[in-house]
Amino acid sequence: MPDAAMHWIFGRKVMEEIPWIRSPEVFSFALTGGDDWALYGFPLLRKSRNGRAEEMHTRKTGLFLRTLEAETELRDYWAGFVCHYVLDSLCHPYISAHAGVYDGTEETRMYRGGHTAWERALDRWILREEGIPGRHPVSDMVRSRLPEAFREPLDRVYRKVYGWENAWRDLNRARQGLTFFLWCVEDPHHILRTLTEPMTHPTLRALLYSRDAVGDRDLLNLSHGAWIHPWTGEEHRESFPELMEMSLRTAREMILGREEIGNRSYLTGLEIGDRRNEHPMRQGKSLPEEAAGSQEVRISGNV
Repeated sequence: MPDAAMHWIFGRKVMEEIPWIRSPEVFSFALTGGDDWALYGFPLLRKSRNGRAEEMHTRKTGLFLRTLEAETELRDYWAGFVCHYVLDSLCHPYISAHAGVYDGTEETRMYRGGHTAWERALDRWILREEGIPGRHPVSDMVRSRLPEAFREPLDRVYRKVYGWENAWRDLNRARQGLTFFLWCVEDPHHILRTLTEPMTHPTLRALLYSRDAVGDRDLLNLSHGAWIHPWTGEEHRESFPELMEMSLRTAREMILGREEIGNRSYLTGLEIGDRRNEHPMRQGKSLPEEAAGSQEVRISGNV
């Protein structure tokens, strides 16, 4: 929302404009934000930490970032996390406007897998745009570990804001799960694509980088067609590259202290206390049935 490659490439572009980053590795670790928690324990599927990803996207977002900022040792980590916060809050409504929002109800069943499909498609686009080759470029981007020196201050922040103990240890475990998961779903030889071809569950079909579940849609809205913010009902015409440029400027200004961080939902871009966060006002369109698995796509410089 957007996904791992988009966050990593976006964050590295922001980092070029921040002169005081001392540890690119720590900065880059934080670019996945709270997404790591969703893969804690993968592939054993231990779910004791999975709810933390949603909580970090929808609760105490501003408080967490301000508490991080107050810890001098975590300045690089904070800056990377701000990048995730900005890109999600500004671009996530665009993805939801096109893919729809599945909330587990029968009424929104048609949107299952749509969000994942658009994220994967945008990752493939940015990898191609940046000319990043390789069989496993995405998992290579996130393969890292937070140094021991960050254990105490990071534990202190997560404990203070969310009441979670041993965050440094569990984040590193979650990163291992995320890295392995991405390594699997990159599927450069299309092995998983072939094995899952008979499956009909839209989310499972959309997980693989080797399968295009979006088809020939105007992924980037380069035609500047109208799209509706699902939670405000406002009409927009920005393209995705324009939203990225806006996000770059915003992230830079926040990190340099020239713009307020606020307390936004990563999912909607609205302030946490805004009641419009509760339900989308307007849904996107479901994916065309024939799009799932319709095109062969490789993650390489020749996407």
